[in-house]
Amino acid sequence: MSSLTLFEAIKSACVLQEAPSPIYLRSFRTARPAREHRFTFHSTAAALNPGATSATLVSGISFERIPPDGRSDYALIVNAGGEFQTVDELRVEHASINAVETFVQFALTSVESAEGEPAPVDVFLIVPLTAEIAGSSRVRFTFSVSHRSYDGNVTALEHAIPDCLVPLT
Repeated sequence: MSSLTLFEAIKSACVLQEAPSPIYLRSFRTARPAREHRFTFHSTAAALNPGATSATLVSGISFERIPPDGRSDYALIVNAGGEFQTVDELRVEHASINAVETFVQFALTSVESAEGEPAPVDVFLIVPLTAEIAGSSRVRFTFSVSHRSYDGNVTALEHAIPDCLVPLT
């Protein structure tokens, strides 16, 4: 499974591999990262537009306002809450879609950098609404977080980022 460094997703959306449906990552440098998960829905084209800003991504609509026949034009956008740095690595560890729940488990590696000071970023996960995802009653994101030190030692960080549950009913 390949990881994506959060810095790579600053200029434009990058697709995270290993998911049954595309999941995109966008990140923006920030002075204050989001502390709690926030979610909204926006047109997929606007969310993936290279000119989109973090303000664009948080200014969406609720799921109820999306016309049922237009859901395929929209994406779920989650502004992940937590401490994220430009040098951190994110990958999809597991993903599944069924009628009850769309589930994605992410693995985040917090990396100590020996090369300068990493910058804090806001992380946005963009999930286009396929018929299967829109047919689920909810979307759940979980995060397993580990820390990799300068010398390569990896330590698990329990409960570093809480689960994110998005109802779709």
